[in-house]
Amino acid sequence: MIGPVTVIPRTVRCRCPLPATRHLPEQVTQLMSANRGKLDALAQALLERDTLDHNEAYAVAGIEPHPNQRLTARPIKPQPEPNVSVDSAT
Repeated sequence: MIGPVTVIPRTVRCRCPLPATRHLPEQVTQLMSANRGKLDALAQALLERDTLDHNEAYAVAGIEPHPNQRLTARPIKPQPEPNVSVDSAT
């Protein structure tokens, strides 16, 4: 899935409390570097269109979503207007 991303400059050292998580900044940097083209494509599409829906984001990045993650647009059913009675006794 694509979600919020935080970029940690290389000059910042992680002071993670757990030794098992100290490798995460480097792992994220490697993952982002390996997918730089996809991230650039998403950034360019967002600059052009301002928003992308789920399916558009996957298509722009050239990623095939997992079958369980594929979303289809559903029309929004109009909600009935609430019955509001206005008492005219003033």
